Amino acid sequence: SGLRGSSDFGQVVSWNGEHELSFWTNKSVSGDKQYCSRLNGSDGGGITPPFLTKESTVGFFYTHLCRSMVLNYNKEISYQGIPGWQFTLPENIFDSPRKNPDNQCFCKDPGGDLESQCLDGIYRAFVCYRDAPLVISKPHFLDGDQQLIDGVEGLHPSRDNHDSLYEVEPISGMFLRASIKFQLVAELQHLAGVSSLGDLPHVFVPTIWIEQLSYLDQENVDFIKYELVIPLRIAAWLQWIFISLSVIMQFVQLNGII
Repeated sequence: SGLRGSSDFGQVVSWNGEHELSFWTNKSVSGDKQYCSRLNGSDGGGITPPFLTKESTVGFFYTHLCRSMVLNYNKEISYQGIPGWQFTLPENIFDSPRKNPDNQCFCKDPGGDLESQCLDGIYRAFVCYRDAPLVISKPHFLDGDQQLIDGVEGLHPSRDNHDSLYEVEPISGMFLRASIKFQLVAELQHLAGVSSLGDLPHVFVPTIWIEQLSYLDQENVDFIKYELVIPLRIAAWLQWIFISLSVIMQFVQLNGII
């Protein structure tokens, strides 16, 4: 993509031959709110539109979760001498529709069971995996409902340790570093007719959390430094040198030194 402008560069336009995700269509949500079915962003392979601003969002379609994700600007960083910006997942990305209305279409026809089906901090990917009970969250239920954290001993959510991040050089849009972290969760609950599970509480148990870590290789680090960063710095220095010379020349002329 990118034919219509630089902001479309590298953006996913179809997946498996489809321009939208049919399995997220939710009959309880009006057509103009079928946000979950849209393909937003790149494929997460390091292609980001150039000329970013701090108001820009970085989106990517994450195939393992069968959904698009959007990251917001967090702070300025430096990666091997390259100035860049860090983008992170919103705190409410897995919130229930009560807090994040955009997520209502991820709750498949919740009806009156919205409280148990759509807790803050978890994402059910059932329809993407042929109704397999796959539940996703941030590691240690970061930004999740307190009952998720209290339901299991030993959880200590930390922004520094468990948040996902994506770092990019904003002018070129070149990816610098990424750390995408998700947790697989087992949902345990009482099953009618199974006496051995009669006293089992409804609880979400983390099983494993995964970090997908990637860095820009040294060859491309050097390329960005010598083809972009250093020329921009030289241009900035020359700009101030010319301004200084102009001021000096005007001062000299006004005082009749020449």
